[in-house]
Amino acid sequence: MKVRLLKETQDLILYAANYKKIGGSEIPFEYLQDNLVYGFYKNNRLVSGFIIGIQAPFRTISLFAPSETHEKLMLFLKGGKEVCEVCCFWESREAVTTADNIFIWFNMSQKIRVKGKKFFLGGTYVKGLANLYGYPSFAHLISNATVQDKSAWIFIAWRKYSVLSAIEVVIYKFKRSTYKIMGKAMPSYITLEEDALSKVTTELLD
Repeated sequence: MKVRLLKETQDLILYAANYKKIGGSEIPFEYLQDNLVYGFYKNNRLVSGFIIGIQAPFRTISLFAPSETHEKLMLFLKGGKEVCEVCCFWESREAVTTADNIFIWFNMSQKIRVKGKKFFLGGTYVKGLANLYGYPSFAHLISNATVQDKSAWIFIAWRKYSVLSAIEVVIYKFKRSTYKIMGKAMPSYITLEEDALSKVTTELLD
C-alpha cells in the first residue's frame, strides 16, 4: 500500500466519488483544491483516503455543529489559525485488511503534522466512530448536538500527540474486537472533559 497527495483533477474527482459512494456527502471541488487530499493505493487502486483542511472555514464545523453554534466554536478555536481538520475519511472495506488499516492510521498521524498547527478537528454522525475518536488520551469532545435530526460529535486533538493517538486508536480497535468476541458492549468514551478543554484554551491563547 502507498499513500499519495492528490492534485490532478481526475484524481480529486475519483476521490470525491468514492467518498460519496460509501454514504458521504458531496465534497465541493474548491474544497478539494484548497486543502490536502491524500489517497491510499493498493495494487494501483484507490482504496482509502482522507483530507486535511488547513484553514477555516472548517467543513467539520459546518457539517457537525448547529449553525447557531458556529460563531461560538470559531471563537473557542481563535479563528482556526492554529487548527486544521481531518475529514472526508473513507476506505473500501473489502479491499483494506487489518494491517492496511494500521498503515492508514499511522500515515494519517504523520500527515497531520502541518506546520504551525497545534490541534486538529474531527467529527462524525456515527456513535461508534465518536466513541473511537474520544478514546485517545489527547482527544477531547467540544460539541455534541443534533444536526439535521442526527446526533453529531466534534473532537479536538493535540497535533503533537498524533502518533500516540494513532497507537491508542489501534488499541481501541483490538479492544473492541475482544469485547465483541465476549459478547459485551464497549464502554463509552464520549465525555466532556472541562479540565482538558481548559488546557486546550490556554494553548490556543499562547
